[in-house]
Amino acid sequence: MSVTIKRIQPRRVKSTLRRPDKFYVYDDDESDQSSNKTLTAECADHSTQTKGNQRQRLTVQKCLITPRRKLKRGKPKLMDWKKYHRLSVIYAFIEELERDYPAICTVSVIGKSVEGRDIKVKKHIIPVLNPDGYEYTHTHERMWRKNRARYGGECVGVDLNRNFSNGEEGSSDEPSHVFYRGPAPFSEPETVAVRDTILGSVTPFKVFISFHSYFELIIFPWGNRQDPCPDYLHLLEGGTVMARAIHETSGKTYKVGSTKDLTYYACGTSIDWSYSIAKIPYSYMVELRSKQHKFRLPKDQIIETCKEIWHAVKSLMDYVDEH
Repeated sequence: MSVTIKRIQPRRVKSTLRRPDKFYVYDDDESDQSSNKTLTAECADHSTQTKGNQRQRLTVQKCLITPRRKLKRGKPKLMDWKKYHRLSVIYAFIEELERDYPAICTVSVIGKSVEGRDIKVKKHIIPVLNPDGYEYTHTHERMWRKNRARYGGECVGVDLNRNFSNGEEGSSDEPSHVFYRGPAPFSEPETVAVRDTILGSVTPFKVFISFHSYFELIIFPWGNRQDPCPDYLHLLEGGTVMARAIHETSGKTYKVGSTKDLTYYACGTSIDWSYSIAKIPYSYMVELRSKQHKFRLPKDQIIETCKEIWHAVKSLMDYVDEH
């Protein structure tokens, strides 16, 4: 599912909404509307982009407390920030945002997953790029990383963050490997959806952020070569702005640098493609918490992680506006 935040002029939007603390949605098993929807969890990429010189800002604090309507069918389920919800819950939430903020929010489908699930975008946020893989983490293997494409007989899955462009180092041509890059760049419908949405946009994007777990890093190109990218200093400065905002919010220290500087060679990543091919000048991958718990971030750290990253993204947008 994809959510879209419409562009608005850079001005402060005031809200007079009440501050309720509940949002009701329904379980997959109990709603007849959920058969073609699925959710993407820890192994998914969550990307945010900003277009042109116009700001696309939705006040997240207000979104989290906006009044919600109860659906007519099934048993109500609370949407909160204390657990990892199924895909149908996430999709219901962003659809409510569209209804509550029609002036700045629209939800649209930008493609289908391997198993036919919608990939939705809320201008311009893709909350679940790998809906098949995310749903699989809830029904089968919690630590599943790849999508659910089948290659090489019984082998399942392509690492979507190795499927964006050419290259070999830091990826694999073996279908059984966790970093399997697929038979060709953009062989997967999920990455094609991102590519076509960005390249098909009339107004160019200025910021691309892909969220992952769990090293507490802010990374920028390159991942597939040793030499620094042409905008290394600007990207380093923008990343430092985000890291400072995180530290001021929660005390957490995120390191900033290129993919190769901080991790390892990684070919076919979304940020190398967004920077070099889509020409998005501020392209980042943020590795969220937690080095201590790795992929199993405790539920009681969800809201703190959201807060620190919200302030990081907001600070980056201010920085980009000023430069």
